[in-house]
Amino acid sequence: MTAAAGVEPTGRDTHSTWLPRTAIRLPEPGTLRQLLDLAGQLTSRPLDPNRPQWEAVLVEGLEGGGAGYLLKIHHAMSDGLGMVQLLGMAHSETAAPGGARLPAATGDSQPG
Repeated sequence: MTAAAGVEPTGRDTHSTWLPRTAIRLPEPGTLRQLLDLAGQLTSRPLDPNRPQWEAVLVEGLEGGGAGYLLKIHHAMSDGLGMVQLLGMAHSETAAPGGARLPAATGDSQPG
């Protein structure tokens, strides 16, 4: 992936044959406007037809120590309702549709 104007890749590009993903760090101050500009740049270029027809980008360096992600998925992967359902589950506080709530994050968890 090439960097968008004014945005530096973090060096953690880990493209594989099935999982295209990249981490990008915004330049300071990391405003919402910068994130939206980056989203516009990334969505304006076509997906590579020789790779999976989706792309996920972790965006680091947002104001206040925040981060976000951009997800671009070709319409052939799912219809609109399917994407709404997928994103709803991805952002849910439950383990599964209709399942129990996930435990609250304690902030002291270390990746294992």
